[in-house]
Amino acid sequence: VEYAVESYYVIAMSEASSNLARFDGVRYGQSGGYDGNWNETFAESRRKGFGDEVKRRVLLGTYALSEADVLASPTMPVPPMELGESLSDPITMYLADANTTPVNMANLPAISVPAGETDDGLPVGLQFVGPAWGERRIIRAGSALA
Repeated sequence: VEYAVESYYVIAMSEASSNLARFDGVRYGQSGGYDGNWNETFAESRRKGFGDEVKRRVLLGTYALSEADVLASPTMPVPPMELGESLSDPITMYLADANTTPVNMANLPAISVPAGETDDGLPVGLQFVGPAWGERRIIRAGSALA
């Protein structure tokens, strides 16, 4: 709880940065008008298509993750469910995807490895997320726990 606000901003800005990276004016977003220089095209697309607050979040999120080799998080933010339990509690079922869905949507490599178990003996996973094309890095990180 002591660092909740700080943690929230690092995570939220980093997610914004990685999720908005696809808006390059080629596949998604407003076209920057290709003139032979892709970097200028991407920058122009984002200048035209993003408001000041979005640009700020992308910049802060990019900075927050620029020095990280991998990002570690619980695979699920809720304890694992007993067999059949998720069917009667849809909110918990949807929450179970909260840590993996943004990574998947950002098209980043991730791996979930066993990281212990609950008091009830149910398995708990730890997710490692890497940069684009960082599969080797996350596999090494996951292997270190094996």
